[in-house]
Amino acid sequence: MEKGIQTHTIKRMLGHKSIVTTAGYIHISQEFLSTVKSPLDMLYEDFKGSVQ
Repeated sequence: MEKGIQTHTIKRMLGHKSIVTTAGYIHISQEFLSTVKSPLDMLYEDFKGSVQ
């Protein structure tokens, strides 16, 4: 996931029938989480840029 692969793709590759099963194997590092921007932050930046 940290490389941009969608959860449903991982599910299919692992042969799981349920996304819940796949979710049990997914772990995201704190380092990665600290680099992710909130969608709300991105909306604000777009809005701020269009107002100027």
